[in-house]
Amino acid sequence: MVLKGKWLGLVLAGIMVLSCIYPHVLGLLGQGPKPSNPVQSAREAGPTTALKGEVGPVFPLLTESMSDDRLFTLGRGAVAESPLLAVDWARSQPDDVLRRRILSAVVRAWGERDPCTAFDWVLEQADFERQEDMESVLYGAVSQPWLALSLVRQLLKNDPSDPYASAPALMVALSRAGAFQTALAFLQNGAPTNCRADWTANLFKHWGETQPQSALQALAAMTNDPAFNSTFRALADGWSQSNPGSLADYGEAMPDGTERNYVLHEAFNQWSLQNPEAMMNWLSQQASGQSYDSAAADLIRKTDSVNCPPATAMSVVNQISDPTLRMQSFLNLLGTLQTSDPSAAQQYAASVSWLDNQTRQALIDGLKNISQQDPIRLK
Repeated sequence: MVLKGKWLGLVLAGIMVLSCIYPHVLGLLGQGPKPSNPVQSAREAGPTTALKGEVGPVFPLLTESMSDDRLFTLGRGAVAESPLLAVDWARSQPDDVLRRRILSAVVRAWGERDPCTAFDWVLEQADFERQEDMESVLYGAVSQPWLALSLVRQLLKNDPSDPYASAPALMVALSRAGAFQTALAFLQNGAPTNCRADWTANLFKHWGETQPQSALQALAAMTNDPAFNSTFRALADGWSQSNPGSLADYGEAMPDGTERNYVLHEAFNQWSLQNPEAMMNWLSQQASGQSYDSAAADLIRKTDSVNCPPATAMSVVNQISDPTLRMQSFLNLLGTLQTSDPSAAQQYAASVSWLDNQTRQALIDGLKNISQQDPIRLK
């Protein structure tokens, strides 16, 4: 029987996982050969080639100014020669910080090249460095995300207390690699129950920041989850960090309610800080109403005359329909103008049509008094 292309790919992937996991399973059951242990193998084989005085691989000199990307490239090359000698080379660095950085790069490269052997090696390391090594090896292993997931699941099955902190390390590695679907699969089957709510929120925050549409699709299948609302808000938090404008568009299309208000508030909160000019353009295309009022108030509260010209800001304030928000925004703008241009502040107070005469005069008199008490501002 001829397998279709996609089924053949799945079969081959399954064979790869089984070939890696099978020795671990047998070892845990006390049957069959023990899992490979490169550290023990190296001890039984005696000194390495370099220690025997023979010519071994020559690894490059390192400097503290090298970037993490550069160190990872060098780590890949060293691991291609010999993973264990690459570890020795990393540990031989005299500077503590550089030694840790290049060791992380080497272990990550080893995890990328040979996840199963590298994973076994990490389990043999001393307690004080095993957690960092676990994070590094899984960061490399997630180039094959389902294999990394299988390794950690098997480890947790053997000891649910997770003494090696493999579960949080896997979540961090999968998120960094953008393998969000695999991370979600781990949360739904395999992750410690007491951590799932927090880890799910954290996952969707990162997911929303980089792939919001994909995150929304995944969340749509979780409507019965008790943490659905908090997860949705975490997604919105992440989305607002990377693209508040598209989040505002999404929120504007949502039905009225608490979640819509939350989405718009987060979008406006970040947008007014990141790109007030773009937010101003968006506002100019919106009809008056609650969304406009909230966005305009956020913008006026967080901007100044440098990134929001006074004339434009005045126009925004005048279109706010909610009387309380309009007055608050008006006073915020007056305070900004008073600091940079007191005469402009007085002219603005005199020209606003929606103020009654008594309030207008009180504001003008107050602004004049402030200017007289601080004449430096008039220069």
